[in-house]
Amino acid sequence: MDSSKLINNTLPGDPEDNPTKTLTWEQAVIGACSLFELNIDQEELRRMAEKASLPYGDAHPQETETLRREWYGFVHAGIIYALLGKAPRRAIVGYIGKTKELLARFAGYDEEASDAFIDNTLNGYMELLAGNEQRKTPHLLLGRVVGSNYMETLSKDQIAFISGMMAITLCNILDTLERYTFLPDTGDSD
Repeated sequence: MDSSKLINNTLPGDPEDNPTKTLTWEQAVIGACSLFELNIDQEELRRMAEKASLPYGDAHPQETETLRREWYGFVHAGIIYALLGKAPRRAIVGYIGKTKELLARFAGYDEEASDAFIDNTLNGYMELLAGNEQRKTPHLLLGRVVGSNYMETLSKDQIAFISGMMAITLCNILDTLERYTFLPDTGDSD
């Protein structure tokens, strides 16, 4: 992925002259959904797979779908993790409530596929992030994409590249949300 694109993510409506912006919980949900979209760009994902020499593309449909699903799970969990640290509860719940809508829109998932994603993929990354075990997320992703013997299949450089891209992406998500403050949830609107 183009790390400059990742590092310089801005959410729609970012003020250029003001480094911080205050968001309502509704704006936080919209911003989090935009952040998800920015970090799952399919062309960037293809380039990452190519640079890491991971099986990807028409010749590898199963591996391509697995990488896409795992990347979506990692990004989605990263956004939830970042919101947990600073956003009001209603923003967090609102963003989590958009999961199936995001999956239908960007992955074409139906209800059953979305439930499987939440139960398996998303929960795996959330457990690691919530347990402050971010360093294990590349192992989870690579184990699911390449197989549990990925350390024998991939070179140290390939593993390091994927680990670095995941670290950059998570830092980007955290840094992007750090530029915002969140109004307290007063419970006034739905």
